[in-house]
Amino acid sequence: MRLNSWMVRASVAAAIGVASSGAVGAPAITSILTTYTSQGTPSALTISGSGFCTNSFGGCTVVPTVSVGGTALSVGASTSTSVTANFVAAPPDGDYMLSVTAGASGSATYSLTIESL
Repeated sequence: MRLNSWMVRASVAAAIGVASSGAVGAPAITSILTTYTSQGTPSALTISGSGFCTNSFGGCTVVPTVSVGGTALSVGASTSTSVTANFVAAPPDGDYMLSVTAGASGSATYSLTIESL
């Protein structure tokens, strides 16, 4: 039986780090989960961490932006600790730079490997 969600192989050791505009609570990524279509291609990423919103109420007044390899993803849901972003088209297998930008709070980047099932 094929599972529809798997942990994306995020290269923790190769993480680029966090770039910040100096604001308190810059985003930080702690884990990434990918969701696959029934054909085995990646369809969405759920990114967990902190600092994804500009307020402390759980919701986001400014929705964070997410890109993989320079291609913007469609953000479906976001809170201060989680962002779900959908691929417009599944990227080819490979290594990519994931970027989450949270308004004036700054951005976090992560080295990410994507593999189809």
